[in-house]
Amino acid sequence: MATVTSIHGADVSPPHGPTHARLRQLLEALHAQQHTEQIMQARIVSLQVELDGYRKRLQRLNGLAHQQQRQALTDVLTKLPNRRAWELRLSEALACHRRHGGDLQLAFLDVDHFKRINDDFGHPAGDKALRLIARLLASRLRDSDFLARYGGEEFAILLPNTGREAGYAVLSELCKSIEAAPFHVRGRRLRITCSAGLASFSAGESGVDTLRRADQALYRAKRNGRNRLELD
Repeated sequence: MATVTSIHGADVSPPHGPTHARLRQLLEALHAQQHTEQIMQARIVSLQVELDGYRKRLQRLNGLAHQQQRQALTDVLTKLPNRRAWELRLSEALACHRRHGGDLQLAFLDVDHFKRINDDFGHPAGDKALRLIARLLASRLRDSDFLARYGGEEFAILLPNTGREAGYAVLSELCKSIEAAPFHVRGRRLRITCSAGLASFSAGESGVDTLRRADQALYRAKRNGRNRLELD
């Protein structure tokens, strides 16, 4: 065994016996613990990186889900809410109307002689007309109003907190703005007119009943010469 000489000249031997064995065990245990902690720390870092990856993936999936939902509720041609979106919003508006009351108007607006545009100038001209009308309607309604492409050349409008006379005035102005719109096809200006039907929601009435009354008012406008607005 090696001998160590102290500064005072005395021989100092390294620890031996049970004390030395115990110290060695403690050092080995300490090294093992440090090694384990290093492994755990590395694992924690790895799990954090993995968790961040899952979180980012979940955000992308949520974004895609919201995008797909918006697309499912949006009309491809006009970029307006589609009929499904209309049905959802109508249900919400009716529930709010039943709880709080107030005035709520529903209107259908239909492009007159739309088939002639398609027949005479082709479907691209008809699509152009629908996009123009959609932009005009959207630009002249309030944020609280709701506009949707109901189907074909027909649009549906909800006017919350709007009385019957005020609703009539709004629909009249919308129809006039469409008629005055500068719509040109092949260098020729086409005059577009619309017919509309307006109905007020009544207490205790179902949405189906109000829709039917607004639809009936629209067809009266058609029968009575078009380019007009009828009240139910």
